[in-house]
Amino acid sequence: MGPVFRFHPRMSLFGEPHPGMKPQLPNTDVIRDRPGGYWPEAILFLAIFAACVLGIWSRPAGFLASVWPANALMLGLLLRLPGAARCTGWVAAGAAFMTADLVTEATVFKAAILNTANLLSIAGAYWVLRRLPNDIIRLQHPMSMLYIVLAAALGGAVAGLLGGLANPLLFGGSVLMGFTFWWVTEMVNYVALLPILLSAPPLRTLLRILLRPGWPCATQNCLPALAVALSCIAALLIGGPGAAITFPVLALLWCGLAYPVFPTSVLTLLCSLFALTFISSGHLQGYTQSAGEIALISIRLGVSVVAIAPIMLSIVIYNLRQVHQAAEAASQAKSTFLANVSHEMRTPLNAIVGLSEVMSSQVKQQPLPGSFSDNLHYIHLSAQHLSELINNILDLSKIEAGKMELVPATTELSKVIEHVYVVYKTQAEQNGVVLACEHDKNLPRTVRIDAGKVKQVLINLISNAIKFTPSGKRIDLWFGSEGEDLLFRVADQGIGIPPDRLNSIFEDFEQGDDTITRDYGGTGLGLAITKKIVALLEGTIAVESVLGQGTTFFIRVPFQRPTSPPKVAPVSEPMQPIFAGTFTILIVEDNPVNRITIEAMLENSGLTIHFADNGEIGVRKALELKPDLIFMDLHMPVMSGLEATRLLRKKPGFGTVPIIALSADALTEQQAEAYACGVSGYLTKPINSKQLVAVLKEHLQQKLLDEAPSPPDDRA
Repeated sequence: MGPVFRFHPRMSLFGEPHPGMKPQLPNTDVIRDRPGGYWPEAILFLAIFAACVLGIWSRPAGFLASVWPANALMLGLLLRLPGAARCTGWVAAGAAFMTADLVTEATVFKAAILNTANLLSIAGAYWVLRRLPNDIIRLQHPMSMLYIVLAAALGGAVAGLLGGLANPLLFGGSVLMGFTFWWVTEMVNYVALLPILLSAPPLRTLLRILLRPGWPCATQNCLPALAVALSCIAALLIGGPGAAITFPVLALLWCGLAYPVFPTSVLTLLCSLFALTFISSGHLQGYTQSAGEIALISIRLGVSVVAIAPIMLSIVIYNLRQVHQAAEAASQAKSTFLANVSHEMRTPLNAIVGLSEVMSSQVKQQPLPGSFSDNLHYIHLSAQHLSELINNILDLSKIEAGKMELVPATTELSKVIEHVYVVYKTQAEQNGVVLACEHDKNLPRTVRIDAGKVKQVLINLISNAIKFTPSGKRIDLWFGSEGEDLLFRVADQGIGIPPDRLNSIFEDFEQGDDTITRDYGGTGLGLAITKKIVALLEGTIAVESVLGQGTTFFIRVPFQRPTSPPKVAPVSEPMQPIFAGTFTILIVEDNPVNRITIEAMLENSGLTIHFADNGEIGVRKALELKPDLIFMDLHMPVMSGLEATRLLRKKPGFGTVPIIALSADALTEQQAEAYACGVSGYLTKPINSKQLVAVLKEHLQQKLLDEAPSPPDDRA
């Protein structure tokens, strides 16, 4: 719902509580406690006097003023200037009105009637605006201009009523014309001037911006204002009635799109003053006589409409920017939260995965009950499942943030299919489910595609099918191609999906029905991530299901023809090679359980292992031991791993020492920061012995080759 008027009946007309009433001051960030002294009254008097003189100067012979900024100026100052709304402020304003009329040779009687109408007009508009929320008064709500127009209409109607009654007496005109003329004039003045007063930043901020050395904005940002200036210059050069054609309507709309509310209001005000002063008063070249009353009213209404549009547009753009900034802040907060949660969960998970793997390996050499080995296996599987859930959540965050990128490469398609099938065939058999696989004869042998993303899609769908297919049923996989598209089909004989849930299963944290999480587990992220990855691959996914009979997923993914043969994977080597005892490894890790885990993984490696509890000790030990490789945790007390890495890279002899980051931070930007600090590799917790040994083989075996003596020259 949009905002509504929130009147405060306890407030008096002058912004003060009635005697005996509890003070109730709305809009406290606009109207603050009154300052000491009479500076607000002095400002009111001088500003209104100057505005009245301008209005009197612009007055055509025999008519009321073309522009009368004094009323709108006073209303804006009452709302923005601390202490201006007290009784003495109204007295100072009335004195300014009277003084301006008297020094311009008006009679006391005439000035009194005119200024009574002015003050009552201001009081009517102030009574409305003073009771609105701050975001509306400060033009930060899309409905702000509507309320200003309503307040201007009320204030103009009060002025018009008195002005119409006084028009025959003071100017010899009709009551109806006086009412219409004064009402329209007041509305235009409020609409043109109030936005700049209400949206203006504090005076100190404004002066700081204006007095800042150098050009205040980029050249391209000045183009809308330049277009407004050129339009006004064209109106001056053309002159006469044709000048109205060049009024900068489009330029002002451009300003509304490009600028905040305050500068847009300034430019709109200047254009309104230009139109009202020069066109309607006869001061513009080409007007030898003043316009008639009807023409003046038409010009005023046209100017008010033109003034409203760009300001409303600027307010809407402002709100859209606020929403966008809030969304970005929420996204950043979500990313920070996920990063922190991921880090905190991966740290203990590292010990669970690593130690269960080490113990499972040791059980094979010890005569222990079979249930002991099975329990360790279940612990290890559960830890891997938890790690997979964390990865799914992070993958979803990466996709939504637009940070997941495709890595296409020439891939042998049969190996991708075989890998997925072999891994999940055993899992299906353990659940009593038959997993069958067929492929089309025309299936291309090699394709250029992001095999990792395709594999993740298949894994999500097959693991889902196994989860929801009862024992004794089957799951059929089919792979084919059509033109430049790969076709995948995963059909199960599981529980099926209700028809009313088919459209929602691809949404985040959604599942077939509310009992699935309780009966089958899972977070409901698998299909959401699958759909987003398929979209990232520029493919499509569809689903058909019959409740109680099964579900079939259809995937279509485009591929490219390969331009080079696929890379041949190196022949696998033993998982735990024996390294030379001369190799020294330094592990900088503050978590004692993680130190025990890594030490257990490397127990039979033949390496000399040293530990450090934080980055500061790690740097000191590294300089003392001159290790061949350093494993560096990133988050530690006293000195972080990033800072320690930067310090070591500056030391002589440490420019090429492998420093491998060990961290529970899994986001891409966190890894990029670590590489920028100088790490040679990055292992995300939880780590396993395979990853650890792969890093050691990569760096230590190369070091061994580099240090090996050259073979003798047989030609000698």
